[in-house]
This record gives sequence, structure tokens and C-alpha cells, in this order.
Amino acid sequence: MMKLKCDNCGKEYRVYPSVVKWNRIRKHKNNFCSSECSHEFRKGRKLVEYKEVICEYCKKKFSIPPYRFRDRRKRYKHLSCSRRCYHKWWKGRKASEETRRKISEANKGEKSGNWKGGITPVNSKIKSGLEYRLWRERVFQGDNYTCWICNARTYKGLGHRVELHPHHLKSFSEYPKLRFEVSNGLTLCRFCHKTYTNWGINQGK
Repeated sequence: MMKLKCDNCGKEYRVYPSVVKWNRIRKHKNNFCSSECSHEFRKGRKLVEYKEVICEYCKKKFSIPPYRFRDRRKRYKHLSCSRRCYHKWWKGRKASEETRRKISEANKGEKSGNWKGGITPVNSKIKSGLEYRLWRERVFQGDNYTCWICNARTYKGLGHRVELHPHHLKSFSEYPKLRFEVSNGLTLCRFCHKTYTNWGINQGK
């Protein structure tokens, strides 16, 4: 047993060495003989010095703990006073291609929490990958999000959303080198894609 002095009441008390070791691991700077002394000592005290900052959306002043301000360079692109301001600040913003590639690499293959030994079919893996999604976006942007056959597109007041598909002019399976060529892509709505191309004829077999 070890003798320690309570930082609140000054009373000497005995504890096991393992308790002292555990307190050092948890970085406890003070010693207390009871939970009552611990609560009384901490009553009205600030455990950390909060810093006053300004919300980057509503410009309101608020206080944050120093660790959040310190981690800002690593994780936080901005500071918001509430979840509401956070979502309003993010509305309409998109992650850069570089950021999306980093996220993709960090969750690919064995790094993913859903990894099951590589059982995903090759075509599904390609079409759910970042390269395919970027190619899809570029094809849609090049065609102004409009179907080439019927000129259908989503606009305000339409009442429903037009589902657009990227179609490969030269077959996805027969021309692997042209899979991500923007010039090999065409924007079609779901109806035209199913009616005028071979898409969907092998689904469900």
C-alpha cells in the first residue's frame, strides 16, 4: 500500500500501487481520498481552457476545447457553432477529385470494413469504383444532363426525376481500353437505354 495526500481536504490515505499506475496512465494530476472530495475539488473549475472562435457560417462567437482547434488542420476544414450551421455550410459543396481519390484508396480492398475476401465480381467492382463514377459524371456534364434520344432531363416543376444512364458506344466488355473514354460515352434516360440498346437483356439470368 502507498500513502498519498488528498488534494482537497489534505487527509492522508492509502491506495494500492496499481491504482497510482492506472491514474498515471489516464494522466490524472490530482489525488483524492473519496469521490466526494473529487467532486468538491472540481466544482466550479474548468478542466480545460476553452478558446473563443467565430462560426464561419453565421459569424457567431462560441467556445471550443483546445483539442478541436488543434485537430482543425487534420480533420476540420471549418468551424461551426452547431450541426445546423455545419450542414448549411456544406450545402452545395462537393469534395475535390483529389479528396475523393484519397477516400477511395483508404476504403479499398482489405482496408474496408466490409471486406469478405474479394468475392465481388470484376464488373461490379469496376462500376462501383471511383474511375467509373468520374467518367459517368463527365459524360453527363458533356451532354448537359440530357438524354440524346428523347431530350429528357430533370428540371424544376417537372414533378419527377429523370433517371439518366451512361451508355458505352463501344461495348464495355469488348473494348476494355475505352471504358473510361469520355468520347465513348453517351447520356440516355432509363427508358431509351432499355428500349434502344442491349442494356438489361442479360439481367436476372
